[in-house]
Amino acid sequence: MLSLLFIAIHSVELDHIDGCTKSGSVRARSSGGVAAWYADLGSNLQCFIGNLMLFSDIEFTVTYKIVTYNSETNDYSYSEVKTVDNPLVICGKGDPLIRVDAKDKSQSAKLYFYGVFNTVVTDDLMTFGVFTTQSSLDFNFPINKARQLNFVAVNKNQIKLQVINGEGNSYRLFNSETQSYFDSERGNDIRVRSESENTELSNFTIKISKTSDESVSELTAPYKNDLFYIIPTEGSFTEQELLAYTKTMKSSLYLKEDEEEDNKGNDDDDDKGNKDDDDDNKDKEDDNNKDKDVLFNKYIAQCKEQQLQSPSMNPKSTVFSIEAGKYQCINRDYAFASKDKFIVEMYNISSNETEPTNVSNPFSILGGSPYSIIKCTDNTKGCKVHAITIYNLGLKGEVHHIFTTKSSLDTTQDVKISKDSAEYFVLTVHGSENRKVSVAGDSDDVFYELYNSENAKKGSELTGKTIAALPFMKEGADSGEGKFIIEISKAKSSSAEASESLFEKDLIYEIPHGIKTETEVQAHSKNSKIGAVNGSDKGGPGVIIGIVVAVIIVIIIICVLVWFFVFRKKSDDKKDSGSGEKA
Repeated sequence: MLSLLFIAIHSVELDHIDGCTKSGSVRARSSGGVAAWYADLGSNLQCFIGNLMLFSDIEFTVTYKIVTYNSETNDYSYSEVKTVDNPLVICGKGDPLIRVDAKDKSQSAKLYFYGVFNTVVTDDLMTFGVFTTQSSLDFNFPINKARQLNFVAVNKNQIKLQVINGEGNSYRLFNSETQSYFDSERGNDIRVRSESENTELSNFTIKISKTSDESVSELTAPYKNDLFYIIPTEGSFTEQELLAYTKTMKSSLYLKEDEEEDNKGNDDDDDKGNKDDDDDNKDKEDDNNKDKDVLFNKYIAQCKEQQLQSPSMNPKSTVFSIEAGKYQCINRDYAFASKDKFIVEMYNISSNETEPTNVSNPFSILGGSPYSIIKCTDNTKGCKVHAITIYNLGLKGEVHHIFTTKSSLDTTQDVKISKDSAEYFVLTVHGSENRKVSVAGDSDDVFYELYNSENAKKGSELTGKTIAALPFMKEGADSGEGKFIIEISKAKSSSAEASESLFEKDLIYEIPHGIKTETEVQAHSKNSKIGAVNGSDKGGPGVIIGIVVAVIIVIIIICVLVWFFVFRKKSDDKKDSGSGEKA
């Protein structure tokens, strides 16, 4: 049936997780395809090597670390060991070494695992990793030599996968048993790897449909047949975190801002359509792709030699020292600060523009699919530019992107999310010294997780120099609301030294969409609905408690003073009375 490939690669001994060995571990990738099967989980632990998607009916714990092999030194390097509960995905730039244990070893269930491919950015190539369980899908991916795809489709039923390919592009189809070079493949698990030498963008289409083979029984795997995820670069991710990352990255995947009507599963009756409308839409799409092609190629032509940051939920704070006549290429959404004059060329490849937008000393870039180039205004001199990533969830609704360098803040904010509408905040906190940030709410369905620039993540409280707070829905919930208390303070004790920061202290802004100067951000912030931003908020519960305590202290002081003066007056009166009697 489905095959598993065990590791036997380098001669140097691999330092696996305690309880696991290299020979006793399942490799997440077989020759070209992916491992796809199940293992008994309960009293047995299971060991793996590679990027994995995990499903089970019982709760489990994953212990993992990332190993990177250096072919020049014939040696391994390892990340720290981490332990997480019930992750959906474990992935890394190197190979994750993974141990899975059932939380309750008296329970018995199967652990379903699938090899997946993470999203990776290199000097001149961005390769997206996609995983889906949909049984009906038309997936259109704009492809060229700088944009590639690793696509994994699995389903409880047998599916048929077909690739419609543009000229100059190539691909390979695999499953866990065989390797195929034809235009379609059948099975319960299929991988597509794209290849292209074209500089211009063209559509690479993957069509998934159900097979009519009723002799093949349905698998009993514990996942839904409607999942669609973009796999991050490195780390462990729950379902909610993976959904948030997917929504953020969809505009980059499809090169358009509103992908809601595209690349989704179709019902069997949806094949009927108006051919003229389809032709008109195709002409418009081709025109749009030509515009995106021009803009993206202009960016790649300048930036193909530079290493771009891989997408991550953890914020990145970087001070770029740009030499005279040089430039710095970046991607994603950012806040900027500098003591020098600089220019940002912003290539929003989700737009239909053919030229970049140039702004002098912008404060922020937010929204769309921004790829940017930072240059010094005077190219005969160097400049330093501080750039901090802003996390754009890409969800529809009223989103407040709050950026602050305050070392002290106590405020309250309402959050409401439903199928039809949403109002929530995304918070980025930065300082040269460690801050302690807490975001705690009273909702049963909505919660916030915190991520820092040191690649740590935690529940409602975290310490770091740059911290992002992101909202999530609890598993199974599709709506929720609550009141969230945001508290920022200086970390009481920290061995970390102060780092360089070019941002002014005590800022708090709401970042608008687009590429904006600080003056424009300030004007937008004055009209913000967030009280802590527009100045109308006098503080949260902590401030109110502080005021009450201060009032009580003042009252006590007044009472003491009154008592003191009354007591003194009585003492003086007694002295005067005593003196009179003697006289």
